[in-house]
Amino acid sequence: MEKKPRQPNPARRNLINRQHIKTGLMVLILSCLVWVLADNKVTRQENVDVIIELPTGPDDLLVQYLDDQKQPIPDIRKSVKLTVEGPNEKILRVKDDYMNLIIPDIQKLGYIPEQGPTQDYSVLVTDLIGDRLYSKNRQSSLWVTASLPRTLQFRVTRLVLQTIPVQVLGPDGIKLTPEKIEPPQIQAYIPNGTSATAAVLLSDDQQRRAAQNLEEFEAVVEPYNRIINKKVKVKLSKEDNLITDTIRSPRLEIRNPYNIEGRFRVVIDDNSHWEEPIKCRGTSEAVSAYKQSKTHIFLEINEDDELDPSLKLRQLQYNLPLGYGQIEIINKKLTPISFHLEKIEP
Repeated sequence: MEKKPRQPNPARRNLINRQHIKTGLMVLILSCLVWVLADNKVTRQENVDVIIELPTGPDDLLVQYLDDQKQPIPDIRKSVKLTVEGPNEKILRVKDDYMNLIIPDIQKLGYIPEQGPTQDYSVLVTDLIGDRLYSKNRQSSLWVTASLPRTLQFRVTRLVLQTIPVQVLGPDGIKLTPEKIEPPQIQAYIPNGTSATAAVLLSDDQQRRAAQNLEEFEAVVEPYNRIINKKVKVKLSKEDNLITDTIRSPRLEIRNPYNIEGRFRVVIDDNSHWEEPIKCRGTSEAVSAYKQSKTHIFLEINEDDELDPSLKLRQLQYNLPLGYGQIEIINKKLTPISFHLEKIEP
């Protein structure tokens, strides 16, 4: 009697298949983990952008960056591209941090007081920041192998104590004339044989406060951008209680005379840039009225323009409101706009 072949058990076959799938997934997951761990341990090089900030130094020393022509520049921060080396995981961690490195000590520049009141230096970047770049929490570090630029140029100037005038400025450097300044002059360290001012820079909110009361503010030595330890008291007049604002999308009106209206179309050149934002300064009432006006700038068309409809140049005018107090345009468009007239066919 012939023996029938044994039929496979479907439940057992499904169980084996599921086990194979689980085993395959485990192998795949473990392989990925091994690959990630191995990749993170691989040492490689990467470029990292950092900002190197000058030390403030003592009050009687001024530290400045120099440009390629050996002239001092006002900015105390300089961007440097570092080439670093280390495991991938550390590079990613350090690159995620915003790098703002402050030179810890003026002696790092090689400053020697006995060498004179003004000294220029060229210092290797790696001598300034060291041969390792650390993350913010200092738990990760990378080797610094190169930098661009390779060196930085500095000037250290010994300062002398002098009496300088106090000047009060609003936003955008507009000079104010306060009712009272205490003191009107102040002592500050500046380079010998030079002139400077102690600038009190007031925001719109600070101006409003100073228009109500005698307020105390910080002063800065200009043009050296150094904070003075002693504060200055300022009381503004009501005329100086001004605000600054910007009209992002100014509205233009074309004012046609009777002989042009309906007979000619005014076409403004695309390169005239009249749509650029308008920055104005004035009393809060005047600025508010100007912003809400239907017309911010206008182009005046003359009656005799029809005699020569070809390309013309003309200055735009500002439709400033009257009766709301002082207002002025800070960024006046000094370049005339170009336009021409096109005859409207009946």
